[in-house]
Amino acid sequence: MATCLESDCDRPVKVKSRSLCGLHAGRAQKTEHGPCSVEGCDLKWKSSGLCAKHYDRLRANGDPLVVQQIRLDDDARLASKVDRSGGPFACWPFLGRVDKDGYCAFSFHRRTSKAHIVAWILANSSVPEGYDIDHECHNTAKRAGLCPGGICEHRRCCNPRHLAAKPRREHFDDTVPWQRTSKANLTGDVVREIKILLRDGVSGRKIAAMYELTPNTISRINLGKVHASVTIEDEPAGPAA
Repeated sequence: MATCLESDCDRPVKVKSRSLCGLHAGRAQKTEHGPCSVEGCDLKWKSSGLCAKHYDRLRANGDPLVVQQIRLDDDARLASKVDRSGGPFACWPFLGRVDKDGYCAFSFHRRTSKAHIVAWILANSSVPEGYDIDHECHNTAKRAGLCPGGICEHRRCCNPRHLAAKPRREHFDDTVPWQRTSKANLTGDVVREIKILLRDGVSGRKIAAMYELTPNTISRINLGKVHASVTIEDEPAGPAA
């Protein structure tokens, strides 16, 4: 059995990549890591530039300097996990982890909810039945060409000024163009092709599958809500059915 490379140590190797025993491998790892990034803390960092103590506080409280978890005050709990340094009209990103869709989770009334929805509820009492909470900061940035759409930093935003309660259908109509149409390059030529297919009697669902779009997007093209300037008056009609 191989023994530790450290002089005067005959313990068996525990970490093969280092050829060291468990004791000396742990010491080597601590030596490689720098000090904790919190001012005045000389402990070695564990993760994200923080020592174990401050890293655990960050995970529990949203702030490595908060010693005790805030309880029974949802406004204070959410505020402790949100970065408001940009001012009252900037995005307020949630500092916790995000899920696969880019949203942040927050424990609220013994349930796990999306952080931005909790922010809306705390500011406006409740979400009306049949309504969704939409990030208007995302929609505005996308229209201005400042955001690629889909999963982005705007989904972290918890500023109630940037949120809007919308009927579910309106939310879907506002969101789908940012999330889905980017999969197919909706140039004027593509929209013209789709309009010709619609005129020739091809079903919207079949066209949606062909171009990797949603039926709702095809409907918006048909109604002139997407690339309204594209016309097909001069295009020859297809063969009669």
